[in-house]
Amino acid sequence: MSLITATFDRISGREQRTFAVACGAHVLHDGYTDLLYVLLPLWQAEFALDYAAVGLLRALYVGAMASFQMPAGLIAERFGGPLILGLGTALAAIGYLVAGASFSFSMLVGALIIGGLGSGVQHPISANLVSQAFPGARSRGALAGYNFSGDLGKMAFPTATAWLLTLMPWCAATATIGIVGLATAAVILCLRGIAAGVPAAAAKSDTATDNTDAAQSGRGFPLLLSIAMVDSATRMGFFTFLPFLLKLKGADLPTSAWH
Repeated sequence: MSLITATFDRISGREQRTFAVACGAHVLHDGYTDLLYVLLPLWQAEFALDYAAVGLLRALYVGAMASFQMPAGLIAERFGGPLILGLGTALAAIGYLVAGASFSFSMLVGALIIGGLGSGVQHPISANLVSQAFPGARSRGALAGYNFSGDLGKMAFPTATAWLLTLMPWCAATATIGIVGLATAAVILCLRGIAAGVPAAAAKSDTATDNTDAAQSGRGFPLLLSIAMVDSATRMGFFTFLPFLLKLKGADLPTSAWH
C-alpha cells in the first residue's frame, strides 16, 4: 500500500486517473477470476457435476481469457485501449449475469466462455496504459502498484461473494457481482480519455535504459515465461479443488472462501 501511495505522490492528475482506472479494472477482473473458486462447489451441487466437469469449467474460463489477450491488444491498437477495456469489462460482467441465470450445464459453459473472453482484455490493455503513463524507470513502481491491486481483487471478491451467499441464493449473488462489473465498465467508458501517451522527450531520455533492458530480455523472458507457466498450473489446480477438500473436512462456505 505504501508503494501505491508513494507512486501517487509523484504523478499528475491525468496519470492518477490512468493509474486508478487500470488498477480498478485489475481489481475487478482478478476478483472475477478467483471468484470461480467459491462458485465451483455450488455449481457442482446444483448441476450434479463430477470433478472432470468442474475442471473443464475452470479450464474454459482461463483458456478463453488467455487466448483472447493477444487479439485484444491488437484490437486496442486500432480502436483505443480504454474503449476496448470498458467493453471487455462489460462482456465479463455479462458472463457473470448469464451464469447467474443458468439453468443447465451447457448454459454455464457458455457464460464462462463469455466471461473469460471479456477478462482477456484486462492484462494487456491495463498494463499498457500504465506503462505509457509512466515511461522508462517510472514504470517499475507503477506496474508494481498495478500488480498489487489485482491481489486486492483476489481477496475482496471471493470474501464479499461468500458473505452475499449467506444472504441470498447463488444465482442472485452471482448476478449482483455481474452488476458491479457493469457499473465498473460504465465508469471506464466514461473516462475513455484517461490514457496518457508517452511524451517524446521522456521516451528519448529513457532510450539507454530501454536498450539495456532489451539486451537482458533475451535471457530473462524465457525464464520468466517458464516460471509463470509452472506457477499458474500448480496454483490454479490447487485452488480449484481446495474448496472441495475443505468441504469434505466439514468447512462451511465462508471458511472455504477465506482460505
